Amino acid sequence: MDIHCAGFTFISNFDSGNLARVEEVPINSSESSGNDAGTPDYEFNIWTLPDCAGTEFENGNRTWFYFGMKGGAPFALVKLNMVNLNRQTKMYSQGMAPVFRISPGRNNWERIRDKPTFNNEDNVFTMSFKYRTLENLRAVTYFAFTFPYSYSELQANLNLIDSKFLTSNIKPQPKLDDIYYHRETVCYSLEGRRVDLLTSHLQCFCET
Repeated sequence: MDIHCAGFTFISNFDSGNLARVEEVPINSSESSGNDAGTPDYEFNIWTLPDCAGTEFENGNRTWFYFGMKGGAPFALVKLNMVNLNRQTKMYSQGMAPVFRISPGRNNWERIRDKPTFNNEDNVFTMSFKYRTLENLRAVTYFAFTFPYSYSELQANLNLIDSKFLTSNIKPQPKLDDIYYHRETVCYSLEGRRVDLLTSHLQCFCET
């Protein structure tokens, strides 16, 4: 379900998406807009769901976030505070940064350009970063903890590998004849997703 807040729309209803709640942080209008010091025009606190949320296996791990954001005003400076994450002080102090991509536009993921900040107050770890909105307010900017690799992408890549090996007997392709490859479904997850077992090795043939 999309979340609407302060003229922005937050999206997470897609494979690997994770977003629980969004709250606008009030900003003093006299300090915002056009401030060279980098005072944001908008600021949001964002919470994510814990691992296995809503199931008997739910736990306290809160590291992964992945959501899209659109709307607002063009070229506005926005600050996003990822609240109540697992404590990751060492990781962010050594250069870790979230990734983003723009759709339509840049399909490749990139690290955010400005170094994120973080704090740990009252045992609540918060990581913050800024970005500037686009001229095209219908475009979606996606943010994630790191480069996503979704279940859909995995299945698409495995199906591509399947097709290469299944056709290799009809139209021999270089090197494929020397590789043993087998894919089988071991079981299905609680959400009905395949759990695959891949067996692959290089076959060596010795001449005598």
